[in-house]
Amino acid sequence: MGSEFVVTDGQGVYQTGKQLLVDKLTAATGAAMTRTTQTLTLNDEDVVSRLQALRMVNPSARIYLSGSITVDFPEDVRPTVLPRQLPAVTVVGESVELQYCDLEVAIAALGDQWATGILAVLILK
Repeated sequence: MGSEFVVTDGQGVYQTGKQLLVDKLTAATGAAMTRTTQTLTLNDEDVVSRLQALRMVNPSARIYLSGSITVDFPEDVRPTVLPRQLPAVTVVGESVELQYCDLEVAIAALGDQWATGILAVLILK
């Protein structure tokens, strides 16, 4: 069994060993969930319209994005850093890096950006 996990409480995303130091991690059986992964390729496109299309196809799903995209105006991206949570959005030069970023957080952070790059999309239903 691994020693580092990415977990959520429904409000935030955390990584054990980084944001959370744990002695013991237990899981409880809940409702069945389907996990689907997709690749979203952007080629100088309006990123928010593509992300909103994901939401429309999966209206009740939890959707998380990971990967790196190059945007036109990186200085306009304002990552929200919440205490003890995994930094979901970081800006490095002209790139925006997403790590288990909630879809709604990504839409808010990326605003009117056009982007190029590849994102991994994790869909939980």
